[in-house]
Amino acid sequence: MQLRLTEKIDLMLFISKEWRNAAKPCSIAYSIKEHEDIIASPDQIHLKSITEEDKIVSFIVLEGLLQQNRSINIKQMVVHPANQGYGRQTIHLFKAYCFEELAMHRISVEVFSFHTSAIKLFESEGFKIEGVLRDAKLDDKGFHDLTILSILSDQ
Repeated sequence: MQLRLTEKIDLMLFISKEWRNAAKPCSIAYSIKEHEDIIASPDQIHLKSITEEDKIVSFIVLEGLLQQNRSINIKQMVVHPANQGYGRQTIHLFKAYCFEELAMHRISVEVFSFHTSAIKLFESEGFKIEGVLRDAKLDDKGFHDLTILSILSDQ
């Protein structure tokens, strides 16, 4: 697998995957315009991971490229299809990209606390739980806690 920059032509596919995942609800759905703004932003990067068969299996949005403290946040990560190892491979790819190519020191992610499989996956990849933001996100089902995880370049 490899990481590539998301292109505008990929956004309709991302929206369809995003809506499927949002139904769980494990990710926040963004509009096409919001994704176009992310692609144009100097502080964010929109990536896709592609199999050797040229199939897009995940999208990752990172924010914080302009921070002086060399800390980047995973704003969104959507993997489809799930439970086939693509999430783990994607994490390996973007960790290497962030630490080696972008020279970041820290990667963080906020995960819905009820999404225990994602938390376990990040932990198995070296991320440490830093804490919980209580009732930090509101949707049509109410408030949800977010678990904050991070990994440092020297871990």
